[in-house]
Amino acid sequence: MELKIRGDQQEVIMAFQEGQTVHEILRGNGTYQSAPCGGRGICGKCKIRVLEGELAITEQDRIHLSKEELSKGVRLSCCAYPKGNLTIEMETQEQFLVVTAVDKLADDMVEERNDKEYGFAIDIGTTTIAVELIHRKTGRIVEAAGEVNQQRSYGADVIARISSCNEGNLEKLSCMVRNQLKEMMLTIWKQCFLSGELEGKLTSIVIAGNTTMCHILMGYSCEQLGVYPFTPVNIKTIHVASQELFGEEIPSCMVTVLPSISTYVGGDIVSGLVACGFHKNRNVSVLLDLGTNGEMAIGNCEHLLVTSAAAGPAFEGGNIMCGIGSVPGAIQAVSLVTQAGENYFKVKTIEDKSPIGICGSGVIETVAELLEAEIIDETGSLDEDYFEDGVLLAKTDCSEIRFTQKDVREIQMAKSAVFSALRLLVRRYGTTMESIDKVYLAGGFGFFVNLEKAIRIGLLPSQWQEKIVQVGNSALQGAVLGVLNEDCITDMERLVACSEELSLVADKEFSEWYMENMFFDSL
Repeated sequence: MELKIRGDQQEVIMAFQEGQTVHEILRGNGTYQSAPCGGRGICGKCKIRVLEGELAITEQDRIHLSKEELSKGVRLSCCAYPKGNLTIEMETQEQFLVVTAVDKLADDMVEERNDKEYGFAIDIGTTTIAVELIHRKTGRIVEAAGEVNQQRSYGADVIARISSCNEGNLEKLSCMVRNQLKEMMLTIWKQCFLSGELEGKLTSIVIAGNTTMCHILMGYSCEQLGVYPFTPVNIKTIHVASQELFGEEIPSCMVTVLPSISTYVGGDIVSGLVACGFHKNRNVSVLLDLGTNGEMAIGNCEHLLVTSAAAGPAFEGGNIMCGIGSVPGAIQAVSLVTQAGENYFKVKTIEDKSPIGICGSGVIETVAELLEAEIIDETGSLDEDYFEDGVLLAKTDCSEIRFTQKDVREIQMAKSAVFSALRLLVRRYGTTMESIDKVYLAGGFGFFVNLEKAIRIGLLPSQWQEKIVQVGNSALQGAVLGVLNEDCITDMERLVACSEELSLVADKEFSEWYMENMFFDSL
């Protein structure tokens, strides 16, 4: 049987056998489709539309899709089992704003180099991948690119990826990320050099990533990553020939994969620590990287205490009924306006497009506004007028964007996990919130979030309001430093050596604070 995918100007045909879902057929043929839940029919994000043929309406379709969508042939691909030839159209794919370019680095970070030497700095995030081509003599960013990590078709978070690897998909995920990196680098390289615009040679590739992403890249077993005591195969600095990872198409050079501290505090955090200057600062500071995990470190050049809190995907729009990635049309800012005793919302979307959903920063702003208006009480319960159907944020010709009671619970759990971990980390380090010198907030979500509203909902301590520096993609910045100066990689290894991990598993104090900080009046 054949599955046809009809696009704007082309049609792709895939052969399949009965018993496969549409999502499995797409994934098996190398066609990316986001599935934050890993294809379990929970998130409702893997939408397709039937153009020719038939797909039965499933229970999960009825839960996640409107009657209008169902009538137009929209289905969830992970629940769709075609029994004959089928022609479909892919719904708009999830995208995210990828933070790439950094300011030019200080001259003392750049070694004396040949004028024609270049290197790639790479950040493999669970959600996105960022690549920059760097001129090694001047530190100039020649070109940058960012994409959604295609492994997202196997689930939104590292736990889903680990589970998928352990179910026999390690080789598939490893090939997927290697091919994606290769294509991103080749596109940049050909654009800059084969056109004759520049002349030079590739001498270095430096990669930052969390421990799971690096294990998958290297093809290491993930069996022990999700099982206590969470033992990684290798978290030291890795040096490997480019051909071994990417084949002969990439110019031959050495690839360096940056070291990690533990299974859940990876090379992306280590890279960020050096980018933020922890390796040469004696003042006690905090680095916090917010994504599906809240990875954090406190300390200075002499001693670091690190941990990771399972925040879940709410900060990236995951597990939110109308949640979506950072695509044009995603609601990113919200304000509540009251006129003549009636409440309504003013929303701002990415690129000012018609609203299609709500992303992480919009989720934070919505909760903050509802708290100020006392539509959410201290327990997180919506006012009875909104309890059943949620709050209407925006309405279009074909859909309504609502924020529900379940959505409030998702952000409560996420914010409590992060705040409780920060509170415990500071205490166990032996200092106070007030004594922290600087707080570096890293990652795409951290770069765009409204700090005042993040503090209002209890995600961040109020004592840090004037101390927070939004640094963007600090993992990529550290990788850039590694491309420019090999001493920076040595600095990362020294920070790893002076680091200690705080495990939150079975920590009684963390569990108590987690329950306490679920409330919105406990700060």
